[in-house]
Amino acid sequence: MKPTLLVIAAATCLLAPVAGLVGCTKQYTNYPEVPTARGLSEDPNSPAAELAIISSVQFVVRRYFPGSQQEESTTTQSVGRASVQDSFVLNLPRGMRKSFYERIARQIGPNVMPMTEEAQQTALPVFYVTRVWMRFNQGQVDIMRPMLELPPGPDGKPIYQTITCRLEGRFMNWRVVHARAWTPGLDPLPQPYFVPDIERTDQFRHTMRLDATPEGEAPMNEPAHQWYRPGSMDDQPAQPSQADGPVVELE
Repeated sequence: MKPTLLVIAAATCLLAPVAGLVGCTKQYTNYPEVPTARGLSEDPNSPAAELAIISSVQFVVRRYFPGSQQEESTTTQSVGRASVQDSFVLNLPRGMRKSFYERIARQIGPNVMPMTEEAQQTALPVFYVTRVWMRFNQGQVDIMRPMLELPPGPDGKPIYQTITCRLEGRFMNWRVVHARAWTPGLDPLPQPYFVPDIERTDQFRHTMRLDATPEGEAPMNEPAHQWYRPGSMDDQPAQPSQADGPVVELE
């Protein structure tokens, strides 16, 4: 074999595991869908999206938790990915699998409750993850946080504010590098999405199919359940309003 071919072969062997890892993390997600990106994945159930959600929620909760003082640090080391001790309810994107839902809540902090009918009845504040966009080593996650420091809205419920977190990372390391707080009360609050009763690998497609079915009718062409098997390979609501809002710059 010629020397040039040897170099090419060696490089291919070295890059193959990396390419496989990138494929496994599915670092291209459009939740909610992007009309100009048809055919691309909208499923938020991926390792990269999971880690981006965890980092973003931890950042927002540590900086904007209701009734607490905002942290003044301008680095991600103090308000970045670190377990939080606050108690709150977490509502994740529609179609999130049971295993992802419960694991994300557990990784964010020991007192985080994933959204269930029981959790909805508590007096705990609720944080909503409404958008997860992944672009290889770039990501954006929108989180709606309750502003209990403000008077309730006309409906008697808390006013919510969208926080957009921009992340950078590779493989299994994602961190918030910039955050923007949008004008309060302009973005609609999503409907609660409860933790699924069972674990299924096609949870996102199943949820979207149910959402598209008129109330009272059975879903058409419902496939057989896809159950999760231990040891298997399976282990954006609208964009924020464009009104100006305060910007948090991180270095």
